[in-house]
Amino acid sequence: MAGLADPGAMQGFVDTFGIDFPNTVSEDGRLWARFSIPVQGAWYLLNDDGTGEPVPYDFTGDELAAALDDLLAR
Repeated sequence: MAGLADPGAMQGFVDTFGIDFPNTVSEDGRLWARFSIPVQGAWYLLNDDGTGEPVPYDFTGDELAAALDDLLAR
C-alpha cells in the first residue's frame, strides 16, 4: 500500500488535476483498506450520514459530475 499512502504522490495528483476540494492521505493505509480503495485517484463519495459508495476511478468529468449531482439530490 505504499503507493497509496505516499503524501508526495497524492499532492502530485491533486496538483496535476487542479483538485480544489479536501483530500486525505492515509499514510498507514487504514483509510484505503476501510473504504476498499484500489488505487490512488479512486473516488469514494460520502453521504451526510457517513455512509458512502465507491465510484470508478476512471470516470470522465461528466460521469463524476453526474454521480455528485445524484448524491446531492438524495
